[in-house]
Amino acid sequence: MLHGFDLSYAQEGLSVSSLKDKADFLLLRAGYGGDYSDQDDSEFDRFVKEAEALKIPWGAYLYSYALTEKDADNEVKHMLRLLDGKNPTLGVWIDMEDADHYKTNHGMPSNDTLVNICYKFCEQIENKGYYTGIYASLSWLENQLKSSKLDRFNKWVAQWNSTCDYKGAYSIWQYTNKYEIAGKRLDANYLVNDFRKEEGDKVSNGKSRVLQTGENQITQHYGN
Repeated sequence: MLHGFDLSYAQEGLSVSSLKDKADFLLLRAGYGGDYSDQDDSEFDRFVKEAEALKIPWGAYLYSYALTEKDADNEVKHMLRLLDGKNPTLGVWIDMEDADHYKTNHGMPSNDTLVNICYKFCEQIENKGYYTGIYASLSWLENQLKSSKLDRFNKWVAQWNSTCDYKGAYSIWQYTNKYEIAGKRLDANYLVNDFRKEEGDKVSNGKSRVLQTGENQITQHYGN
């Protein structure tokens, strides 16, 4: 299996060259929430340039703060702006979780709404020609996001464990958050199923099948 890391602003100062002997691929946080420039990840463009200079394939993810399907539209807009002119060969992923309890504190959407947010994000990203999928923990995939509606989109499973216990189809497994390089702790992943297929200068499989609110604008404007 290929081995790689996901990187974000939290790895500010880390050079991609320090990973080149250990990274077959990278998954880079493009930003979070709706389409506001201060919600772009400060390290995204640098990591992309360094990865491409070293010929390390990369994908991109956006941490979702969407509470409604309308919020998802703005998050798609955000991701597409950040991807303009770039070629994420490891796909474009929506990061669906509640690590900072924002969703809980602002009215956790129903499971159906969470599923619909993921579906809408992935469908629109796919329609723009990108391979797409969903990042979530094992718990979320088995509970909040457990729906046949999402079956056709690939999964990137977070389970910090010696095995991945997800029973559905998936391609990427985030197996630890404690991989240390150059004094920094990283999330590390395995590409269990390499879904890439060349189509001209894009990487896609045709379809991504497996082998916020006004208040938010005023306060944290994570969403619409």
